[in-house]
Amino acid sequence: MKSSARRRLALSFFVTLAIAGCAAENPPAPPGAAAPKIFGPDGKEASVVINWNPSAVSQNEGALWLGYLLARIQYRGQNNTIAPYYGTQPAGFEEEVSARDTAGQIYVDLRQKERNLNVAYFNDLERVRAAGFIREYVWVYLNRGAWSDPGGLRLTEFDQWRRANLAGHRAVTYGSISLERQ
Repeated sequence: MKSSARRRLALSFFVTLAIAGCAAENPPAPPGAAAPKIFGPDGKEASVVINWNPSAVSQNEGALWLGYLLARIQYRGQNNTIAPYYGTQPAGFEEEVSARDTAGQIYVDLRQKERNLNVAYFNDLERVRAAGFIREYVWVYLNRGAWSDPGGLRLTEFDQWRRANLAGHRAVTYGSISLERQ
């Protein structure tokens, strides 16, 4: 099984547990997965913390956002992302693309099992992914000006597509991650 498929399977498992109301506060790592060590800007071992308000959204939608946050943490661990400071960590472009894509795939997988699952934001994200515009979506809707142009974006095509398919869409994010000293 490919690494990305294994990662999505593990995240899907944790999100499914959260939707069922069974997720532990600190779920165990998937079998055979060693937790990567994380270091702060001072070179000392640090912790990544999920900042989450469970009353922000419904339980089902909250589980999807927790999947998104876990995907961000996994991306950082797998890509040795260096945090320039302690505190709330904004996502880099590739990290955001990976996390939104993973959360979108989790939603698709869960909808196959739970036909009644209907979250407007993730319905839009599912359409974006199906059209092959996840990178463009992240650039247009989530860029706060700090990212360097990754190149290769099909912005003209995306703009035409989004006018027809995302009328009234508003990008949202629930939760964040922080780097904290141990």
